[in-house]
Amino acid sequence: MIVSQRSVLIGLMMICFAAQPWHRDTGIAAYQLLVLFSCFVLFRHGEILRSLKNIRWLVVGLLLLAFTSIISWLFREYQEAPFRAVKPYVLLLSVILIYLALQRFNLMQRHLLLIVFTAGLSLAAYAISEHLAGNYGRWSAVENAVDFGNYSAIIGGLLILLAVHFKGDKGRKFVPALLFLVGGVAFYASFRSGTRSSLAIVALALVGLLFYTLIAKRSWTVIGLILLFGLVAGYAIKDNPRIGYMGVELTKAMEGNYSSGSLGQRLELWRLSACIAKDTPVLGVGPGALKYAQLDKWPERCGVTIRASRGYFYQAHSVYFQTLATLGGGGLLSLLFVFGVLIFFGVQRLNKGGIPLVFVSLSFMSAGLTVDLFFKDFLVVRFVLLVVIGLCWLQLQNYDTRRLEGVT
Repeated sequence: MIVSQRSVLIGLMMICFAAQPWHRDTGIAAYQLLVLFSCFVLFRHGEILRSLKNIRWLVVGLLLLAFTSIISWLFREYQEAPFRAVKPYVLLLSVILIYLALQRFNLMQRHLLLIVFTAGLSLAAYAISEHLAGNYGRWSAVENAVDFGNYSAIIGGLLILLAVHFKGDKGRKFVPALLFLVGGVAFYASFRSGTRSSLAIVALALVGLLFYTLIAKRSWTVIGLILLFGLVAGYAIKDNPRIGYMGVELTKAMEGNYSSGSLGQRLELWRLSACIAKDTPVLGVGPGALKYAQLDKWPERCGVTIRASRGYFYQAHSVYFQTLATLGGGGLLSLLFVFGVLIFFGVQRLNKGGIPLVFVSLSFMSAGLTVDLFFKDFLVVRFVLLVVIGLCWLQLQNYDTRRLEGVT
């Protein structure tokens, strides 16, 4: 039996997510095949320009970001900065390719649920393996604990939000319960990572649940339970030593005595990025050049102390300051424009499937406060696929794209 093109697209997305906690290269390879196959589907079925019309402002934003990164590299301050540093911003264009390819077929609710459930199931399997191995430290899988914690929180929140949106007959009532269960495990994996920034993502998921309950269910009992869960969760983490340590670091930073801890160094990198942007406000120092800026005159000129063992950090530990320093104001505005368009898509249809897309967009914006979202290929893959899922879910809920023709 010949496998349908839709099955190939869905299968490759499942492989991307399944590989995340185990083997990043496998996920990246599946993503590359997914992009190539999406191109094949689009050229075979045609009508690409007609399809682009419905999401034209998202296309404009992504093209501006990619174009700005290329121009910034051409006029970079340090010739040593490699051209491959432009790659993440170009890869973001694959959001358009994959989304349009999926829209060529009759995509159904169960397909998207299966993809996200695969991501959650993979995290659950990882959690079980860590417990069996007796790992009582910070969980990080095959990456940095911060990136892993943020990703786990996003998957957990998305699973729970899709669970409450589920539409099925009485014989399938087990599906939301299963999604809730796996989503809870994903939240637990995020908690075990010790990542403080993921707490904001969990809070966004709770807010999303509240909005959905107010708009669709209007059940004060459910709202009360959600608020109670939030209070219990807040009480459970308030005595976490990493939360207390964050307060100490923040106090030192505000007093001008920057510590060598993670928060203190992040604040130093942000000060450095802002200082660099003052001298290169339009295009920045160029993608991939932040490393060389740290090794050059900038720390001394800006009064910043970099306490890295190698003398520099690979990123500014904030997608906003990273973009500002390397791509300038043009790059930062393009990035914010992309986020703004995605949020607008979801807000326009909060009562018709828009909440998951808003949650994904705001979660990445929140995570981006303390980490660069695009400094590794596998991080770009996550962003692309989760945004595509949010857009596709919106389309599934009888979303009339013609309503956005003046905006999208």
